[in-house]
Amino acid sequence: MGYASLTHPTRPAVSLENAAHGGFAPIVDKENIAPPDLKSRRTAPARDAVAGAFLGAHRRVAAARGQKGTGSQVLRSKAVREMDGRMATEDVDPRFVDLDAWPLTSAMEAMWEGQLAAVAAVGSALPAITAAANAATEALGDSGRLIYVGAGTSARVAVQDGAELPPTFAWPPERLRFIIAGGDGALIASVEGAEDDVAAAVKQIDDVRLSPRDVVIAVAASGTTPFTLAALQQANTYGIVTIGVANNPGTALLTSAKYPVLVETGPELIAGSTRMKAGTAQKVVLNLISTGIMLRLGRVFHGMMVNMQTTNTKLKHRAEVMITRIAGCGQAEAASALGQTEGDIKMAALVALGYDKAKAQSVLARHNGNLRRVLADVADGRGR
Repeated sequence: MGYASLTHPTRPAVSLENAAHGGFAPIVDKENIAPPDLKSRRTAPARDAVAGAFLGAHRRVAAARGQKGTGSQVLRSKAVREMDGRMATEDVDPRFVDLDAWPLTSAMEAMWEGQLAAVAAVGSALPAITAAANAATEALGDSGRLIYVGAGTSARVAVQDGAELPPTFAWPPERLRFIIAGGDGALIASVEGAEDDVAAAVKQIDDVRLSPRDVVIAVAASGTTPFTLAALQQANTYGIVTIGVANNPGTALLTSAKYPVLVETGPELIAGSTRMKAGTAQKVVLNLISTGIMLRLGRVFHGMMVNMQTTNTKLKHRAEVMITRIAGCGQAEAASALGQTEGDIKMAALVALGYDKAKAQSVLARHNGNLRRVLADVADGRGR
C-alpha cells in the first residue's frame, strides 16, 4: 500500500467524530470551525499552501476511511486491546502499517499531515482549555505557583512550556515547580520504572507544600500514567485547582482532574509514539493555558510581552521599541527610561510618559501590574 493510493478526492468526507484519528476534514467541512479567511482561500489550494494542506489532508483521510482493513493491517491483538482499553494512542493505524516501506517524501507528507491533525484536534477542547485558564488565573493571584506534573514525553513538553514563562512573562521562578517521574535526569534519559512509582509522586507533591493558591497541571497522553495520576489525586486532597491534559477519553486523569482537557489525537502514525501527534497537541494546549493565564494577569499589553526580562542586547532593543510604541517617544528616551527602571518595561513606559520612578512603581502596584488599567485611568484623569 503506497501513500499515493490513499489520495482519492471523490471519496466522502469523514465525520467530525472520526476526524481526530488522522485528518483535517472537519476544518474543511464544518463552516462553523474553519477560519473565515480559509473558507475563501481553500477553493484555490494550488495557489495557497495553507489551504492546500488542509484540503490535501481532507482528501487523504476521506480516502482512508473508505478502505476496509485486512487482517494484516489490524495488528492489535485481543490481549493488547483488553490491557489498554480505549488507548487509541497505542493503536496501530491500518493506513500506516507500511509507512516504513513508503518513499521518504510520502512518509514526510503523512507525518506532516498528522501534525496538522493534532493541532486541529485542539479546537474542540477550547471551552475546557478556557475554563482551566480562568480557574488557574483566579487561584494564582499574586502568590500562587504553577506546578507541572508528567512522565516521559509529557514531562518534557510540560517543562518546555513552564521554563519559558520566566523569560517571556517574568513569571517568578519561585512560583514555578516541576514534578517529574524519575527526577530532572529523566528529561534527557529514560528512567526505568519511574512512571509507575506512585509513592514518589505522592512524596513530591507533599514536599512542595501546596497552598490554596497553587495550581497543578498534570499531563499524560494515555491518561493513565500511574505517577502522573497519583500526583494529581494527591494534589486534589489539598483542595487546589487541578488540570488534567490527556489524549484518550474516559481515562482516570481526566475523571480525577477538576478541570479536564481532552484532546483526541487518535492513533499515532507510529503506534505509541506519543512524541508525535499527542505531544504536539499537548504543547499547543499548554501554550494556550499558560499564555491565557498571563493575558488575564496583565503580563501582555497590546500584543507585546511587557513583562519580558531584558537579559541581552536583542531583548533590550525589543523593549525599547515597545516603550516607543506605548509612550510615543523616541528610542533614546525609551533607552533612558529603561535604564532608570532596571529594565522594567511597564515602569519605563510610565517614566517615558512623565512619571517619576517611585510614582510609576506605586501606580502599577495599585493596579496589580496591569498597564492597560493604569493607562485607562490616565485617560480618565485618575492615573496620577
